[in-house]
Amino acid sequence: MIFNIVYISSAVACGYFVDYRIFVALTSWVHYLKYIHQYYFRGATKNRARYDAWKRDVLLYKTIAISNLVYIYFFPYISSSASFSLDFISLAMISLGYFISISATNALGIEGTYFGIELGFVEADYNFVKSFPYSTIPHPMIVSQVFALLGFYKVPHVHSFSLLPGAAAGYRSGALTFIGPESGLDGWWWIIPIHILLYAIHCTQEIYDFWKGDPWYKVKKSE
Repeated sequence: MIFNIVYISSAVACGYFVDYRIFVALTSWVHYLKYIHQYYFRGATKNRARYDAWKRDVLLYKTIAISNLVYIYFFPYISSSASFSLDFISLAMISLGYFISISATNALGIEGTYFGIELGFVEADYNFVKSFPYSTIPHPMIVSQVFALLGFYKVPHVHSFSLLPGAAAGYRSGALTFIGPESGLDGWWWIIPIHILLYAIHCTQEIYDFWKGDPWYKVKKSE
């Protein structure tokens, strides 16, 4: 927990005193790296203390990551200097995506969602969930969140290469001159593609059960 405090405090300082984009970059994708690392090495297997600490960390960083997206997305709408119109299709995509994601979490349970089967805390088969959305959508947890991310990305102030007037997301200082306005690349265009790329990597890892041991389908076949 001390590491998290130091790391997040450092990210806040960089974001406030140098450029807000640094804070966003340092805090938006940590949970994916923790997913991928834990899934591969499974260091928390049947160790409740390690598992609870890992689960706490990924929930913390995922909360910050979503907060970053919400702040960047809604800032132009609440800024007095901006005149942006709400995109209702975008909002519907975000709402539907997270509704399905929450439904998937309810179907699996919190521990089932966070590798409880792989780490030995949930006694169940990999295909034990048959209810919605698993009965309808393949890999609904990841697919739904990618759909929601595309909802965020649909609006111009998120996908534009150049930062649109009024979309500066608060206390961004612009001190990173090498990606300042003159570069034409100072917008938020990069944040969603990296989210989706990391989700795709982890989804592939889950589909093929890629970890340091034998994949579950080979073990099951040999039994």
